[in-house]
Amino acid sequence: MTFIVDADFAVELKKTAASDPAHFEIESETENRDATKLGFDLSTVAQIATVISGTITTGRLAVDIYRWWSKSRAEKAIIKTPMKTLELHKHLQPTVEEIERFLTESRALVK
Repeated sequence: MTFIVDADFAVELKKTAASDPAHFEIESETENRDATKLGFDLSTVAQIATVISGTITTGRLAVDIYRWWSKSRAEKAIIKTPMKTLELHKHLQPTVEEIERFLTESRALVK
């Protein structure tokens, strides 16, 4: 999975990865200092490629993503899987269930 997010979201994701290396591994991380090219209104955006263990439940991952997003001050975040992309917007405030549905659909497409 790739997360295109602000620094707050990135910090929370990295904390979770550090505390649960059995399920999360940061594969790479880059910063884009011109975030407006990506449709963000921030000064810096991180792109973090993360390996998510196949043994983590979709529900737990959805809760983690929701928690990371709730700590973010950004108006937008992008989550990319090999087959789908999800844009999170603060004004639409996604639910855990919507994030879980995206993850379930993404997982089904890979099988």
